[in-house]
Amino acid sequence: MSLTRCFLILCQFLLYTTVSSKKVCGRPPITEGIDESILKRVYEVGEEVTLTCEQGYLPSTSSPRRISCTGTGDWTPSDLACSPNMCPIPKPLQPLAMGRTEAPFKSILNFTCDDGYVMLGFNSSSCLHNGTWSNPPPMCKAVNCPLPRPPVDGRVVHDKKPFTGTNTIYGQGWAYECNPPKAPSYERGSCMADGTVSEPPTCRDVSCPVPTGIPNGVITFAVMREHRYKDTIKCL
Repeated sequence: MSLTRCFLILCQFLLYTTVSSKKVCGRPPITEGIDESILKRVYEVGEEVTLTCEQGYLPSTSSPRRISCTGTGDWTPSDLACSPNMCPIPKPLQPLAMGRTEAPFKSILNFTCDDGYVMLGFNSSSCLHNGTWSNPPPMCKAVNCPLPRPPVDGRVVHDKKPFTGTNTIYGQGWAYECNPPKAPSYERGSCMADGTVSEPPTCRDVSCPVPTGIPNGVITFAVMREHRYKDTIKCL
């Protein structure tokens, strides 16, 4: 092998070694809230990066934000920390938040209504980058029911007096009454969670036999007969 050829091979080897041993830095180490969108995967020695907080976060330290790729392949230190913006928890919901009055950026509130109530509004709300909620809390409105139908030979007596309107709402109740001497097959009704009311009861003839004697007492009768619904007797 000629001397010239050996020299060329040696130069190529030295050049390859120099290039391959050149240090680079990987993506800088970051913590939550630091903006990653501007970061590269590889940096040359001497390159600098200015770290910033992404939208919805604020710097919570005054540490240097500019870092440099060093000859060892490491980054100069920075203790930059980013804290999320906070959204105030709506006052009606604070008793459910275990003493907290704020929620961090990206938090989500999910709303539900109790049985018998329908939701008016959105069922969730997100804490936005500017410290506000995406949606206001909804309202839970009581379910409406149609007016109950009175039984044949009877009437409906509403618990709420005076009663006005063309419908009832969840939780409202009433009593069924029949014209004497009849009695209803059941006495109570209400507006139910699914928006329905029960069918009216049947007014039935009710009679009771003549009561028997009682120990150590006397039952007085004006007339010995069967008794009708809600009749009373007196014991002496």
